[in-house]
Amino acid sequence: MITATKEDLAIDVHGLGISYMSGSRRVNVLSGVSLQLRQGEVLGLVGESGSGKSTMAEVLLASLRTSSFVSSGTVHLDGVDVFKLAGKELRAFRAGHVALVPQNAGAALTPTMRIGEQLTEGFRLDSAASETRESRRARAIELLKLVRLPDAAAALEKYPHQFSGGQQQRIGIAMALAARPRLLVLDEPTTGLDVVTQAAILDTLTRLHKELGMAMVLVSHDLGVIDKMCSHVAVLRRGKVVESGDTSTVLRNPSHPYTKGLLASVPRVTVPGIPPSLDDAAIDAFENGAEMHPVDGALYERLAPQGTAPVLTIRGLSVDYNRKPKPGSAPTVLDVDLDVHAGEIVALVGESGSGKSTIANVVAGLQGRQAGQLTLNAQTELAPRVAHRAKAVRRAVQIIFQNADTSLNPRRTVRDAITRPLRLFNVKGLTAEQALAEVGLPVNFTERLPGQLSGGQRQRVGIARAVSAGPSLVLADEIVSALDVSVQSSILRLMDRLAKENNIGFLFITHDLAVVRSVADRVVVLYLGRIVEEGTVSEIFGSVSHPYTSLLMASVIEVGDDHSAAIAPGQDEVPAGPPAQGCPFASRCPLVMDICRSVRPPAIEVSGTHSIRCHAPLEKLEHL
Repeated sequence: MITATKEDLAIDVHGLGISYMSGSRRVNVLSGVSLQLRQGEVLGLVGESGSGKSTMAEVLLASLRTSSFVSSGTVHLDGVDVFKLAGKELRAFRAGHVALVPQNAGAALTPTMRIGEQLTEGFRLDSAASETRESRRARAIELLKLVRLPDAAAALEKYPHQFSGGQQQRIGIAMALAARPRLLVLDEPTTGLDVVTQAAILDTLTRLHKELGMAMVLVSHDLGVIDKMCSHVAVLRRGKVVESGDTSTVLRNPSHPYTKGLLASVPRVTVPGIPPSLDDAAIDAFENGAEMHPVDGALYERLAPQGTAPVLTIRGLSVDYNRKPKPGSAPTVLDVDLDVHAGEIVALVGESGSGKSTIANVVAGLQGRQAGQLTLNAQTELAPRVAHRAKAVRRAVQIIFQNADTSLNPRRTVRDAITRPLRLFNVKGLTAEQALAEVGLPVNFTERLPGQLSGGQRQRVGIARAVSAGPSLVLADEIVSALDVSVQSSILRLMDRLAKENNIGFLFITHDLAVVRSVADRVVVLYLGRIVEEGTVSEIFGSVSHPYTSLLMASVIEVGDDHSAAIAPGQDEVPAGPPAQGCPFASRCPLVMDICRSVRPPAIEVSGTHSIRCHAPLEKLEHL
């Protein structure tokens, strides 16, 4: 990829092969991988699930799964052949040279240890014997300040669950930096984070990289993130590097059809429609010597249903997690009105903590409510708890969960997962095989366990399980956030088809505005449990927006953007809770006025389908 002397290289991988044995058969995970990276540069590893990205990240930590082994090649980090190290030497090398920021920092943090204890663990190997407890505490505070965690001193005494997802990710970065590594490996560090938090985390990493001058390797399926962060990129497919080089060159003028297919599969906020999926057959033919084929298909623009009846009506919904509200506190969700019609996909968007999942849980009967009326199919009032709902009502409202890995029983076959709702609701005339065919999976998958399926296949099984009950309303909670772009595209097309053909209304919860642009009919923007804007997808992505919607749009990171802008100080931190009065966005709004802090904003009717809750006049909200 680059030309450098051995002394300059932070990473020097040559002809690497990683394999494992399946019975008497050897399976290659990586084949002939060669990569080089200088100190101070950033390498992005991209590709679909199963391409070998995470295995390559493990290699850089001199770590492999128990059954895997190096079948060929070498791996040198700072001139050291890491797979020749063992025991104490290997532990010492890892402690001082390389650190990992995992995908889910919340799961990587020990839940029973305070943050201060977990941070100071990283000091032990490089600390002087004379270092005191107070000096280690001071170092920990400096690390938390380095990643811009608010009130660093108080944070040391807290437990991981007391922080938001974005704050946990910052703590994970601080822990990785505790031992002053020369190489930082980041495995999908922003997957699952909302766009504002993602932008703030990436700005933090960019600043730290410049200040500390270390080499970084970023594993991600988000090509916008790779474009913003990386000086070099390597594209992996089925364990091989199919294209590598300078990031701007590879992502703007790709030569391999697989790279072109990945880029074509990325949804964009400026382009309506569902992007095409990868044409694997064409790419395989090209790699076997055939002529290059164009990437499959084109954008598919969804048409909103017209004149259909409502399947869900919400009026005046309020939810308060405080059993004994204190003076100055306010409900978590307040006075939410929302409709979903048959065949319609309504996107509920907002940052983490905005109340999206709370509303979905209330609709599902999994969370109580303090006020509000929920009506199904314009005639049936939904009881607050699912246990008090008739079987027909429970059948009519189904959920597709964000993480198919944890929502499917790992010890039960696909057939068991799908036939359970069929038995529970006494659904006649539908088999597990037919349900799989409905979501585009082979019928022989019925006897497989979830662990034998890819992430996209497991998500399709989750969709098949929900749809097999014959619902009128499906709650889709972040169902594509952790999927590769090409798999994401196929899931979005499936959701579009099911909405049209089965007349199902979808309440689609997501933080990915590009996905919203591609598949939604209407959008409801939620902030701290209050609706701040709603309208058709073209209106929400138009020229007039609420300041919060504008912040969300400005935080989206896409290939080809100007990545020099950073989130303004204060705009990346969500308050602990909504204010008791005034506009909930006042503390972060660039247009804030005195009235915003004391009076609830009125609804401005921009059109018959588009409304914004704001004190600012419309002319100030144009092109904000």
